[in-house]
Amino acid sequence: NENMKQIYFVRHGESEGNIKNIWQGEKEPLSEEGIRQAKILAERFLHIQVDIVLASADERARQTATIVHEVIQKPIEFRNDLVEMRKPSEMHGRPMLDEKAQEIQKLLIEHNHDPDWHYSDEENFLDRKTRVARVANILLERQEQIFLVVTHATFIRTMLLYMLLGDDLTSQNYYQFLRFFHVFNTGISLCRYLDDESRWQLVHWNDIAHLGQ
Repeated sequence: NENMKQIYFVRHGESEGNIKNIWQGEKEPLSEEGIRQAKILAERFLHIQVDIVLASADERARQTATIVHEVIQKPIEFRNDLVEMRKPSEMHGRPMLDEKAQEIQKLLIEHNHDPDWHYSDEENFLDRKTRVARVANILLERQEQIFLVVTHATFIRTMLLYMLLGDDLTSQNYYQFLRFFHVFNTGISLCRYLDDESRWQLVHWNDIAHLGQ
């Protein structure tokens, strides 16, 4: 179907921040294992047709996408609207179990229903929903048909939840979904847009067969 969009959403390879189990900002690079994963991912996409690689501008996704791009030789574009969902900068670099970080996270969840509330410089629920809605529309409007989108775990889960529920996505079901759906490093999730039904469909979720798992 020449009018059908296909989007391969891929999480970046393992990062140094993943190893340290910290809240990550934009500058954490891939680990040695993450570089290995990205190279294996690139080999897999030699056998999967894509028209273009779109990638988060955050370093770990940028590195992953660049490794794939160098192997498959498809155009690449780095985008700030594909970066990971932003936590308050006060959390960046703190361990996941850090007392202050957990305190902030609790406040974020308590206030996620309030579109006007921010702890500091983070994206709240409405900001996140608005961003993924904009990206979904951009993907539908672009000329390319098959996209490889290299991004982040929370971005992917937020996008898929928006594709499922659209404007019915609420703050009440948002965090439940995030906790339930896990995304592995270099996990591949394929979505397609069915023109005749005007809806998105999830075809594959979190596929890491290329890692032998």
